[in-house]
Amino acid sequence: PGRLVLLPPPTEQIDEAIGRILSVYKASPPAGAPPAWAERLSPGPAGENRKRIAELEGRKAEIQGEIDDLARRNDRVLAHRRLLYSDGAELEDAVVEAFRALGFGDIKRMGNRDEEDASFGMGGAGGDGGGGGTLYSRCAIEAKGAGKGTKMQHILQCGRWAEQRAAAEGCPIKGVFVPNQHRLEPYPGSLEIRTRIENNQLKHAELKDICIIPSCVLFEAVSRVLGGETPDRAKIAGKIAATKGVLKDVL
Repeated sequence: PGRLVLLPPPTEQIDEAIGRILSVYKASPPAGAPPAWAERLSPGPAGENRKRIAELEGRKAEIQGEIDDLARRNDRVLAHRRLLYSDGAELEDAVVEAFRALGFGDIKRMGNRDEEDASFGMGGAGGDGGGGGTLYSRCAIEAKGAGKGTKMQHILQCGRWAEQRAAAEGCPIKGVFVPNQHRLEPYPGSLEIRTRIENNQLKHAELKDICIIPSCVLFEAVSRVLGGETPDRAKIAGKIAATKGVLKDVL
């Protein structure tokens, strides 16, 4: 089906008809495959050419593997840009990955509607309680993206998550709010409005002992770590524990 079959006109001799069909397609008999002994012959530079082809094929596979590995690593690095434009679950995931890059490997992604977005221990490298000398055992993270400025309800929610977790675990919990406000404004030109918190919201954060870390501040910290700076988990946890209001430098 779908193929055109040319048949000789019934009024012509069969030999003449076949000859006409072959002339139309300029058909020529296929070249015969060389015998095995001819394949082994290497006239002139053919041998060196074959050797060089084999070498390049080996390098090609090695280089392609390196390219694929670099591409995967680069994708993971570029994924941190989500801190600057995403919201919802995508922003929450980006915040989790950012804290992992900063040394908080024990961070937990919650994701249920009746609890905070994420949490990590305020202690040392193992995430044990104590907060490096602070009174907090853990933190309760609320991340929220906004096309414009963040709202009071978001900070209130962060405070409620911290209080709810403290009641459940029987120990003080630090509220950490990560806003990605003005998220569609070009960065870094929007740095000032991204880090500005309204006075009434700021006062409530200070009253409820909530640390506000704008997502662009997290992005800058991750960029510095990816650039070679070594993060100090205990120092970062100490800064978060001590901050009531906006934390403008995580590292």
